[in-house]
Amino acid sequence: KFWHRIAGGLILGAVGIAIVTYAIHLPNGVIFDTRSILLCVSGLFYGTIPTAIAALFIAGYRAVLGGPGMMAGIAVTLTSAAIGIIWRSIRRHPENLRSIELYLLGLLTHVVMIFCMLLLPADKLVSTLSTITLPVLLIYPLGTLAMCRIIIYEQKSFHTEKLLSDSEIRFQKVIEQAPVGIAVEKDDVVTYVNSAYSRMLGMTREQIRATNWKTYTHPDDVNKDHVLFQKLLKGEIDDYDLVKRYVKSNGEIV
Repeated sequence: KFWHRIAGGLILGAVGIAIVTYAIHLPNGVIFDTRSILLCVSGLFYGTIPTAIAALFIAGYRAVLGGPGMMAGIAVTLTSAAIGIIWRSIRRHPENLRSIELYLLGLLTHVVMIFCMLLLPADKLVSTLSTITLPVLLIYPLGTLAMCRIIIYEQKSFHTEKLLSDSEIRFQKVIEQAPVGIAVEKDDVVTYVNSAYSRMLGMTREQIRATNWKTYTHPDDVNKDHVLFQKLLKGEIDDYDLVKRYVKSNGEIV
């Protein structure tokens, strides 16, 4: 699990570097991108290790790029990651957070981002703030909220699928180990038989699945079984009990 976090951090770092690489370059040499959203959301949902790795990679890359906005860019990178991590430490289960709180996370992150712009050279400060303040404070918190909701939806979907899968596995084990023969059919096609059913008929599962219940039911018992089964399909009855004979693969009657 630790190495999964390391790998996750490297992937997030690569995504962040791509975001910086293809960012908007303002006329005054300042780079304008969405790494702040990526990092604060990462800190909230993925925790300290992957987010710290990603932040260090992105900050290092931003330092290599240089330019008048380098210090401000590094500060935005580190503070965005820190806010997400701190928020996670306070709110242990981010998947349960309401939309208003996720929006406030985005708003706080980007208010801090605006303050980080104070690290810009004086001749770049006013022009940069006049360009980015409105979109950063209006659009970026909504972007943060949207990304959080997508991750929550995906996590809940994955959790639900895992629960269903685990439940199905447990059910199959119970059916497989049952001492009585159990078969499942759909549209006169056998889709599943357990070991007891296979032993009872003296046939392999593949042989049984290539047939249907009429094939190995004694000819004299097919009609009465068929009548009850049709009533079951039509909803006229909820279930039925029937003593009938099966014909094994060697001709023996069960």
